[in-house]
Amino acid sequence: MLAREEISFTDLKNRLGVTDGNLDAHLKKFAAAGFLHSQTVLKGRSNTVYHLSPSGMKAFESYCLQIRGLLGG
Repeated sequence: MLAREEISFTDLKNRLGVTDGNLDAHLKKFAAAGFLHSQTVLKGRSNTVYHLSPSGMKAFESYCLQIRGLLGG
């Protein structure tokens, strides 16, 4: 998701190898926290795409800094 502007639910599910229900539950939590936005796009059929919000990117960058600190990097 970071390398792209947006990613579809199906592409994200396939990349992560998780079930629809598991991914949906996590995406709802991230959306409720304000870390991502979703949009329904009609390309033949309804498809939901997701992208990180500015606060989502900030939270991810903070997480990476914390991990680097723990790893001594």
